[in-house]
Amino acid sequence: MDGYWYCPQCQEALPSSRVTNHELCDTCGTSAEWIDGHESYEELRERAEKAELQNKVLQLALEEMAIVDCGLDKCDDRVDFFY
Repeated sequence: MDGYWYCPQCQEALPSSRVTNHELCDTCGTSAEWIDGHESYEELRERAEKAELQNKVLQLALEEMAIVDCGLDKCDDRVDFFY
């Protein structure tokens, strides 16, 4: 195998037809990575684990943003005080 495209968000190998001219996954828009065909199973497993951790961090950040947004909506009067 010479190599292939991989989407860390979808966690799957992609055929070239599913990678845009800007090297993005056409399903989720994440940057696709070119994987050398000589990568070992262990390297693939580590890559999948890293993508899973990055996804968890992103989810936590989005949840935190939602909490902050809700909090700001309830204190608009206090925020105006600073302007």
